[in-house]
Amino acid sequence: MIATARLSPYQPLALPGWKTASGGLKPWTRRRAGRTGLQPTGAPWKNRPRYDFARRSAVLPQKTQTPTCPKGGRITLGLGGSASGAFLYTALGIGAEVGISIPTDFFSTGSLRGTQFYGSASFQGLVGFGFFAGAGGTPSAGYSSGPIQSGVSGTHVVGGGAALGGGGEVSVATNGSGGSISGGPRAGVGAYAGYGGKVTATAATPQLGCTP
Repeated sequence: MIATARLSPYQPLALPGWKTASGGLKPWTRRRAGRTGLQPTGAPWKNRPRYDFARRSAVLPQKTQTPTCPKGGRITLGLGGSASGAFLYTALGIGAEVGISIPTDFFSTGSLRGTQFYGSASFQGLVGFGFFAGAGGTPSAGYSSGPIQSGVSGTHVVGGGAALGGGGEVSVATNGSGGSISGGPRAGVGAYAGYGGKVTATAATPQLGCTP
């Protein structure tokens, strides 16, 4: 009689697998279903949804903040031209210029942030004495306690000039929060001196490179 071996109902059948280096069979790795498909049980990113990878790798744009404009005074430098005349006790003059306003912060930081450009036209009337008629280029330099504002403003002026074919003229303007000095060579004749006021219409750019 030939003896036959009966398998125990509790003994699992050996399933084929990959061979190991020693020649044995390596059992199949159990796989489980995940949101992204079948994955090994020990997968480090098991059950990680696809949209999560996109969310982690996305780079959101960063909002650039504009720096705040510097506080404090401004230095103004301008170049223009003017003409004036005086007769007895009255002297009148007109002028126009373009220029730049630089924050005093520039001298400590080297930054031109807050710089403005401007253009202006002016009319002045002085009470004094003299006989004069002349015209010429008018460079100017001044100081203001804050940014230049567009609009119409008034200042107090002291001025005078003299020429005999050629000569010069100068005026100093103040308004309580700043001032300027202007003048230059004049082609003209006569002399005068006086004190009065000047009305100036100004158009200025916003402060550049910053937020007020």
